[in-house]
Amino acid sequence: MEPEQTATELKQSTADSEQTITEPEQTSTEPEPEPKPLAEETPPEVKQPAAEQRVKSKPVRTKFRSTDPANGPDIAMGESGLSADAPMTIAEMFKMTVTQVPDRIALKYKSGDTWQEVTYQQYYDLTVAAAKSFLKLGLKPFHAVAIMGFNASEWHISCLGSIFAGGLSCGTYGTNNAEACKYIAEDCNVAVAVVEDQKQLDKFLKIRDELPELKAIVQYKGELSQDYPNVYTWEQFMELGKDMDSSVVDDIVKTQKPNQCASLVYTVSRTMFSVYILQRISGIMDLT
Repeated sequence: MEPEQTATELKQSTADSEQTITEPEQTSTEPEPEPKPLAEETPPEVKQPAAEQRVKSKPVRTKFRSTDPANGPDIAMGESGLSADAPMTIAEMFKMTVTQVPDRIALKYKSGDTWQEVTYQQYYDLTVAAAKSFLKLGLKPFHAVAIMGFNASEWHISCLGSIFAGGLSCGTYGTNNAEACKYIAEDCNVAVAVVEDQKQLDKFLKIRDELPELKAIVQYKGELSQDYPNVYTWEQFMELGKDMDSSVVDDIVKTQKPNQCASLVYTVSRTMFSVYILQRISGIMDLT
């Protein structure tokens, strides 16, 4: 039987055991290097995720909204796909489409019992013709063309024609009364009103004397019930700019920028009107 350890021996044994466990193994007798001063320490490089690195390479947006149609907000760019492509104006996108698929059907409309088809080349030519007529009537840069009526080929041609002429397209609810039309026309300097029929024409005839910027009204469906000064049928309107060289329109669209205003949309609540500005960002689909 082994002799019992005394308290002194047990304490010494435990200390020796702890020392054996906690003491690091000495593998080198070289002195440890002195630590560098804190001022000279360089923090370790943190590797950022690839997505965050890509964000830094994109243009920094500093302007998020604007009330100046000629100087819009910065365009939000994506990191991949269509949103990463260089922005285009509506005219540039339209012209590119015509170059690629000139004979593809762009519009269809019903005339009587027959469906009529309009190719992209025809659509473009009609848009330029409408733009020349708007210019002939005195449309100024960033002044508006109010379009009031149901869906029709003339509606779309007026919309794009006003943009090609350097103005703004402004779709207007057919349910608006004359007072609402007056508010919109005054707010965005409507130079030409394009209306569907006599019902919509009467609303603008009622307020035209109160709108100094309004230069003409165009009715795109049917014949006029009577002759009015500076009121035209669609056919008469499209002939107005016939003698103007198309290069005038080409020069205008070349100066347009993707972040400039293209179209105004007014929606009415119980107490006020709101205005939404759609930008020329990537193409014609931005208008819908």
